[in-house]
Formats: sequence, structure tokens, C-alpha cells
Amino acid sequence: MMKRTSLSEFSNPRAGGVKAAGVKKGDRVMEVTLSDGTAELMLLSTGGRAIRFGETDVSVMGRTAVGVKGMGLKGTDEIVGMIMIRRESTVLTVTEDATSKRTPVSEFPLQKRGGMGTLAVPASTAGRVVAALEVLDADEVMFISYTGKVNRIAADAVPVQGRRTQGRKMMKLTVGDRIVEVTRTQGDGPASTSLAEAASGPDRMGEADPPDGPDEPDGVGRPDGPDRQLDLLGE
Repeated sequence: MMKRTSLSEFSNPRAGGVKAAGVKKGDRVMEVTLSDGTAELMLLSTGGRAIRFGETDVSVMGRTAVGVKGMGLKGTDEIVGMIMIRRESTVLTVTEDATSKRTPVSEFPLQKRGGMGTLAVPASTAGRVVAALEVLDADEVMFISYTGKVNRIAADAVPVQGRRTQGRKMMKLTVGDRIVEVTRTQGDGPASTSLAEAASGPDRMGEADPPDGPDEPDGVGRPDGPDRQLDLLGE
């Protein structure tokens, strides 16, 4: 589920914060990013699926709305990351056993949101996808394992391969260890990155929000009109 909300909706902050999104039981927020309304978005799943669509396909809604479906999922598949595409770049994918590759954004067809997407990483014994990031050749990426091992490498050391290719193992792991997080550590200009989902079970729930006024009906949002254009990137 995803939505766009005008920044003006957050102009009256409270000491305990304000509700930013309606979240269904058993779900959790995966990614939040500032937007100028003109980019393309990609969602990637732990099962190796990806969908790319225009940002304008996502409705503008109020803070308490749940949003609209960004990508269809089957079984236990989950969203692992969202990428906002504003430039020519590659998509870095990493599996639990550190098998990695970079795939040009152009290899992912432009579709409408809500579909099942297309293959991004073929199923294998490498485990589920734990990270999906946008990277440039000049970037560096940091691999972090469950046991605390860290490996920092240049992004251009990861092979550029097609969607149907498995990739190459970029970090040696001991038996029982696995990658839990990957992050981009530097780059050439602003980028939208997605941290890997930790493979250690659900996050601990925080304290409940203070009352925030009447909520909209679950799953229903009120269109707020055109999103305010933000000169976020100086473009």
C-alpha cells in the first residue's frame, strides 16, 4: 500500500507527532521519501519481483488514509524496498547469502501500479532478496551480516547483469550467517536508497500515537488535489 501526502499536511506538528499513514493490522511502513511529483517508482519484493511505474499513478491522500496498492504479492512475499528513479542508474539487489548484481533500470518495463510486476532476481538457494537500492558507478555500498560482519565495496565491483541472471557472491559468510542490511555509503548526487529488511522477525511495536482527530474509514483516502511541487533537488 502506498500514497502521496502533501507536505502541508504536516505543518502543525505535535509533541507526540501526528499520524502519517493508516496501517493495516500485520503491516508496517517500509519506506518514506520526499517527492517532487515527476519521478518513477520501483517496488521490489523479497521473492525477487519488481514493478516500475510513474509516480502520478499514486493518489494524493490525507495523513490517515491507508493508500492504494502498489504491487500485488503472493503467499509470504513482502516488499523489501522502494526506489525513486530520477536519473540513469542501476538497481542493486542483494540476497541473504550476499549474491548481488546491478541491473539497468531500463530492463524493467514501465507498467501500471498494482500488478504482480516482473522478474528481478530468479529464485534459487541464495535465499530471499534483503536489499534493493539505486546506485551509480561512483557509489560505495556496505554489506552488514547478522553476526555483525561488515564489508564495504565499490558499487562498480558488483557485476551488471540482466533480470534473469543470478548475480555474484560479494561477501564470504560463515555457516548460519546471512546478510541483514545493505546501504549506500556515498554517491554522485542525491539518491533514493532503501535499507535492507532485517531478517530477524517483526519490529517491536512502539507506543501508540496520541489522539489525532477522527480517522477516515479504513482503506479510504480523500484526494487532496495536485501535489505541491517541491524544489527538493534543485532541478
